[in-house]
Amino acid sequence: MNQDNFESFSKAYREKLTEAVVAKPNQFFYSPGDASTVADKMLKAIVTNPLMVNYGGEGFKLTCKALGIKNTRKAIFEYLGIEKK
Repeated sequence: MNQDNFESFSKAYREKLTEAVVAKPNQFFYSPGDASTVADKMLKAIVTNPLMVNYGGEGFKLTCKALGIKNTRKAIFEYLGIEKK
């Protein structure tokens, strides 16, 4: 995994997930205050089992837009340097 890109992705994801929860609270089962905990769990899942993560959520969409990458598993994997096994 490309550690620099993972750091950038992590920072953007935490910010964008919180923004998404604030903007559309009825689409989430947690509050903006819990978004960083949820983000940490999702980022850990990307590291440990990236094929099982659902990358279609609003937080991922906004993160990819902010980083200038497509919101697809393939594009995210390429950006992060994840090799499918």
